[in-house]
Amino acid sequence: MRYAFLTFVALTACDSPVDNGVTGVDMRGVWSYSGIQESPALTVVGTLNIERQNGRDFSGTVAFSETDVQGTQTNRTGQLSGRVVGAEAVDFDIFFDEAPRRHVAAISGDSMYGIWARTGVIPPVTGTYSSKKHP
Repeated sequence: MRYAFLTFVALTACDSPVDNGVTGVDMRGVWSYSGIQESPALTVVGTLNIERQNGRDFSGTVAFSETDVQGTQTNRTGQLSGRVVGAEAVDFDIFFDEAPRRHVAAISGDSMYGIWARTGVIPPVTGTYSSKKHP
């Protein structure tokens, strides 16, 4: 999974960093979020509330509940900011602890599926997720 993440990050880096052009992807709205963290094992459920979008750039808030294998729950809230990098891809960060969680995803209609990584910690923490936009 780490190689897939690095490949996608390298591909998204090809998008012009100063181009905030118009995109056909409207990220605004409430998205359900369901994911896993590989190690230590966690399940993550929550919502992304994308409140603002200016061209390709978007931002908003997050609220998650993480459950470990013993059943202990931790609730987290924070901010997100990101960018639409193509007609079918997004790249965004979630901030609620010392190291952001970088997310990359493919978009299909009102759903997105992808991977995430929390870098800056040793060992890096990774996982997968899916989101669905509420009507």
